[in-house]
Amino acid sequence: MLPYILTGVICFVVAAVLFFVVGVQYRKKVAEKEISSAEEEAKRIINESIKSAESKKREALVEAKEEILQARNEYEREVKERRADLQKQERRLQQKEETLDRKTDNIEKKEETLSRKLAELEAAGRLTAVITQNIDGLHQMAGSRIVYELHGSTLRNFCMKCGKFYAKEELLALPGVPRCSCGGIIKPDVVLYEEALDGDTVDGAVRALSAADLVIVGGTSLVVYPAAGLLDYTHAPVVLINKSATAYDGRAALVIAGPIGEVLSRITVR
Repeated sequence: MLPYILTGVICFVVAAVLFFVVGVQYRKKVAEKEISSAEEEAKRIINESIKSAESKKREALVEAKEEILQARNEYEREVKERRADLQKQERRLQQKEETLDRKTDNIEKKEETLSRKLAELEAAGRLTAVITQNIDGLHQMAGSRIVYELHGSTLRNFCMKCGKFYAKEELLALPGVPRCSCGGIIKPDVVLYEEALDGDTVDGAVRALSAADLVIVGGTSLVVYPAAGLLDYTHAPVVLINKSATAYDGRAALVIAGPIGEVLSRITVR
């Protein structure tokens, strides 16, 4: 009886062990399957995340390229517009310069014509002196000999320290602020703001006005003093030639409205 019992127990134990082993293997397979499924799911999620990230990256790159292209196009458009504006400004400036050059040439020609006419009158004994506020020396270059330059001349320059004389060409050849060999500053012989007129020049102009039989005043508004006050030193008739009206018009014997160069150019000297 005992052998049968032992055999049954052994069979039971073996069956239990086999059942346990089979259960463990089954659970292992289930776990492996779940792990495999989880890994597949993780791989799928990772791949989808990678694809999504790559897609977003491509979209961001496309957007960035579009923004860069748009910014470049906008920059090129602004550059073209600014270049066009600059070219317009340059053309306008060139036109203004050309206009200014023409006006300057016309003024210089008129001044040369006036200076030559005055020199011609002096040579014919019709003019005794020229009193001018100009500082360019045109009257002397045209041939006038007696010229009272109230405001001086840029053709004459002197050292403010030692008084040495310098011609215009010498002054222009010096760099920076022109200085004399003694170290002093070289100044043009012109009357600057708040400086007094040269006494000898004023005395000569007054004597010429006092002795004149006729005084011709032209190309001045007669508002700059003390030059405008010199007319108080003449008792001769005054012919006033100017493009615009002046405060002296009522005292003049004759008023001619027009540029003095054009007016005097019509005079025939005999």
